Amino acid sequence: MSSKGEFVIGFIVGGLIGAGLALLFAPQTGEETREMLKEKFLELKEKAEKIPETIKKETQGFVQKGKEAYQEKKAEL
Repeated sequence: MSSKGEFVIGFIVGGLIGAGLALLFAPQTGEETREMLKEKFLELKEKAEKIPETIKKETQGFVQKGKEAYQEKKAEL
């Protein structure tokens, strides 16, 4: 896995841990906490929806590099 993919996973896990700690120490009402959870869930959902596109872009980059390397080796022969 690339460092970008690892970063995204780490970012998501860190966000979940942070949200859990915020719930434990939150000095707010239940309604406010539910609203905060809803907002955080929507943010997390948006970030998760971007992961496949990021993976697609990275894969396309690897494929392009592979094609270029193939063409170079082919030209050498």
